[in-house]
Amino acid sequence: MTDSVDVTIALPVYNGERFLAESILSALGQTVSVREVLVVDNASTDRTVEIARSLLPGRAVRLAEVNAGANVNFNKAVEEGAGRWFLWLAADDRLLPHHVERCLRALEQQPEAPACLPGIRYIDADGRPQREQTDAVLGSGDPRTRLRSFLRRPRWAESYCLYRRDALLSSPRFTADYGADVLLVWWFLLRGPLAIVEEPLLEYREFITKTVAEMAEA
Repeated sequence: MTDSVDVTIALPVYNGERFLAESILSALGQTVSVREVLVVDNASTDRTVEIARSLLPGRAVRLAEVNAGANVNFNKAVEEGAGRWFLWLAADDRLLPHHVERCLRALEQQPEAPACLPGIRYIDADGRPQREQTDAVLGSGDPRTRLRSFLRRPRWAESYCLYRRDALLSSPRFTADYGADVLLVWWFLLRGPLAIVEEPLLEYREFITKTVAEMAEA
C-alpha cells in the first residue's frame, strides 16, 4: 500500500443537500489519499452544488443540464472516473476511514475478484447505528451458494463495492430495469466470487418508507 491510491470515489446525487457534506468528508477522510472524489450532480435544485464546490475543487463537481434519472447518473459517474478502482458513494451514506485501504488490500490478495464488498452498518436518518450485515458467503466458489445467500435478505446494498473499474465498464452497469443495482450485483455473482471484508466499513443510511414485506414483494 502507498499513501496515494488510484481510486475514484464518485457521489451521484440529486438534491442531496441534507447529508452531502458528511458523505464527501468521509471520502476525503480515508487513511489513504485517493486519486479523486467526484460529485456527479443530476440537475439539483437545492444547495447540492454549492455544498460540493465548498469542499471540492471545481473540476470535481460535474453538472448536468437536465435530470436524466438516477441510473443514467450512476453510469455517468463510472464513465467520468479516471481511477483504476472505482467506488460509488450515495450522498447520504458514509465511508469509515479504513474503507478504501482495507478493500484494496483484499482485492490485491484476490486478483480474480471484480470487486470487494465490506461489511455494512445500517444507520438511521440521524446517523445512529441500527444493525450490521456481512456476508462472507458471497466470496464462495460455488455460484449456487452465492446466489441463494444474496436472494435471502430483505435489503440489498451490495452495489456499493469497491470495483476494478475495467470490470465495471465491462458489465451492464445500471440498466433501465427495476432494481438495476440488485441486477448488477447478480450479474457479477453469476460469474464469480467477490472479495469480502467482514468488518463494517460502509454506513448505509436507511429511511423507513416501506416494510420488509413490501420490499420483498417489490
